[in-house]
Amino acid sequence: NGAPYYKSLTSPVYVYYDAHCSGDMSGSARWVIDDDSPSLTAMYDLDGDGNCSYIARAKSKDFSKPPKGSMWKVDCGGVWQDMWVALV
Repeated sequence: NGAPYYKSLTSPVYVYYDAHCSGDMSGSARWVIDDDSPSLTAMYDLDGDGNCSYIARAKSKDFSKPPKGSMWKVDCGGVWQDMWVALV
């Protein structure tokens, strides 16, 4: 989709931009932290699961880079929590 993606050096976790994570063109664009690797050819639903399933999200229309420090929604055992996430 033209956006950069990042992979953790220490675990199989990725940060990438997904314009429509469920694949049905609904929902809003977002940066996600996910343990599924993103497709390098898909335009949306980059993990190919047909759902918006990931570890964390930050809604954004800027696909050039993820927010370096901002509030993200983080899945804490099935409960979504607002957390400050700083990407370094």
